[in-house]
Amino acid sequence: MGTRHPGTWWWTRGRTQCFYSLICGAVLVRLAVACLRAVGHGVGVTARSRLPQPRASCSSSSSSPPPWTGHRMLKDAELVRPTEMGGRVILVGDVHGCMDELRDLLDHVRWQPSNDTVVLLGDLVNKGPKSVEVVRFAQAHGFLAVRGNHDEAALTRREGSFEWADSLSQEDLAWLSNLPYTISIPHLDPPVILVHAGLVPGVPLVEQSWKDMVEMRNVVAAPSAEAHSSSNQEQLIASKSTVEGIGWARAWLGPEHVYFGHDAVRRLQKEPHATGLDTGCCYGGMLTAVILPAGKVEQVPARMAYATIKDKKKGTTSK
Repeated sequence: MGTRHPGTWWWTRGRTQCFYSLICGAVLVRLAVACLRAVGHGVGVTARSRLPQPRASCSSSSSSPPPWTGHRMLKDAELVRPTEMGGRVILVGDVHGCMDELRDLLDHVRWQPSNDTVVLLGDLVNKGPKSVEVVRFAQAHGFLAVRGNHDEAALTRREGSFEWADSLSQEDLAWLSNLPYTISIPHLDPPVILVHAGLVPGVPLVEQSWKDMVEMRNVVAAPSAEAHSSSNQEQLIASKSTVEGIGWARAWLGPEHVYFGHDAVRRLQKEPHATGLDTGCCYGGMLTAVILPAGKVEQVPARMAYATIKDKKKGTTSK
């Protein structure tokens, strides 16, 4: 037998350990990559799960992707100045690109950027002459807003009456696309929900259809197959029409007071638990605000009519 070199065993053992270390390292790297991918996927699912889930809605038309936060809750400390310290919340109805009238309204209510939180109730854009200016003015001054149907359309349609949307920057589009469908201010008395078009009475907020929240005007009795079972209230579904059923605000029983826009035909609506602020500024009407917590209504007239509105009930076109 040959003589075994005294270092051979240690050299062989070291090489084996190095080999196993390389294998273990490769396995750990693959596991880490897999975990990162899983976490990333989980974040996406968690964020999307906060969105309102689709129900039977008043429209099946296509829309832009929903925002990551479908419903935002606004605490008193998040306001420009808390209401308990004298801060105001200024809610503004549909602006529709009427930048001059928005400035007129802010001057009229003596808006103070260091004291007042401004929230636009959707449809910031289209029909009026200065949609891009409205979007950039709102961003520059830290305004809040909920998403309206015309804001959604601006994100997906760039032709016809939306040619102005070609001037929106990527920052503008990102800001519009992240507008929530609702903003809740629960610390006010009564608690407040802000939405563009409306809410279906008897349906929990997180289960409202996002299409309904930007398109509905009325509610009608739900067929038994579509009835919602979580409330003792009469089961209702949304409608875009102003002819069938009744205005949803008349059927809203609270306890939250809802401020909304969208329904220019009815102009200023003042129901016990809901107030509609679309008073047809772009049609030559008024631009309307409500000042909270006082609840005072303020208005300024449009400088001119920029568009016409079709009254579906009468089948006519008017300012």
